[in-house]
Amino acid sequence: MGGGRSRYDILVVGAGAAGLFLAKFASGLDIALLEEHEKVGEPVHCAGLVGVRGMEALGVDPGDSVQNEVKGAVFYSPSCRELFVKRESAQALVLDRGEFDRGLAEEVEGSVDLKLGYHVKHVERSGGAWRVETNRGILECSILVDAEGARYRISGEMGMPRPSARWVLPAVQCDVSGVERVDPDLVEVYLGSRWAPGFFAWLIPLGEKTARIGLAARNRPLERLEGLLRHHPVVSERVEKASVLKRYGGRVVVAGPLKRIATEGGILLGDAACQTKPTTGGGVVLSGFAAKIAARALEMAIEESGGLEWYEREWNRLFRSDLACGKIARVVLSELRDEELDRLFALLREEGLEEVAARVGDFDVHSLFVREILRRPRAVLRSASLAARALARGLLGTLY
Repeated sequence: MGGGRSRYDILVVGAGAAGLFLAKFASGLDIALLEEHEKVGEPVHCAGLVGVRGMEALGVDPGDSVQNEVKGAVFYSPSCRELFVKRESAQALVLDRGEFDRGLAEEVEGSVDLKLGYHVKHVERSGGAWRVETNRGILECSILVDAEGARYRISGEMGMPRPSARWVLPAVQCDVSGVERVDPDLVEVYLGSRWAPGFFAWLIPLGEKTARIGLAARNRPLERLEGLLRHHPVVSERVEKASVLKRYGGRVVVAGPLKRIATEGGILLGDAACQTKPTTGGGVVLSGFAAKIAARALEMAIEESGGLEWYEREWNRLFRSDLACGKIARVVLSELRDEELDRLFALLREEGLEEVAARVGDFDVHSLFVREILRRPRAVLRSASLAARALARGLLGTLY
């Protein structure tokens, strides 16, 4: 891993899921994959929940990294009203993301030059090539791929747009043993401004009496997680005798699609391109689809011109409308007050939308459920005032 070369056709910054997927799908190209840490998959920044159908569509077998399979979720409103969405078969996989990433790295070893311990300090384009300054010397390439995650430092040096900090949320989670009444089939989602303002908290079952509990919020996520574990009516009594096995953090990107993800000689990929679901922040599967498109674009760019622009056009054609719909839903959900969320829960149950979500909902394509709601005039009318007020608050929030 890593060699003496300093010039490549393509440099990919970041050996997380996005960069590794690209290395997998573009394995025939001349690629160096730069990872700042000495070991792939560490530290972990992700909850590790991925859709079954999405992984199958990518043709990726997560192998031994699967810790659990879940069939649905139970959502708790601020006052602990419950909504259940469940199917008979597994809808999502719970992954050990470190193991998953290392599995991908082993798969691409030999087909790309994986350089561990390479921290990129600065990038600059000159004379039709990129000069990439690292802690281990200068590298050069014709095409630069920023897959560094939710930092937006390299993308800024590439002259690319960055998301508003409002929609890049700090997150923290912990793996906990000794949790009582863990349903291995259901993810638990907790809403409310006391626990996770601007987003939600989660409990992901890992096994018998073991769970991954975390949250993302506008501020103070560690303090809020401690509050959730000690005081939430549903969570606290179940973790009284529990032990924290490990704690880790990261950022959740819910910004929706960027205006540009390609420039002359460079592209953004994964979290760096905001290729995540604005509703949940999940991005592993989306980064895989983006990597497939990018692999073809890189082949075109090496062979001829225009491939990188095609990457942006094709991504937008396939995914932009769904992510834009998700961003509207995220703004509404982020701005709903606690009493409004409770009213929304009651409305969804009264309109029979739990069953609708179980029937038409897709783990990776959330707009399917939104479109089904729009086909129900009464549900639209009853929820319109809540959504309109939340959207108005969200728009006003961008002005101050």
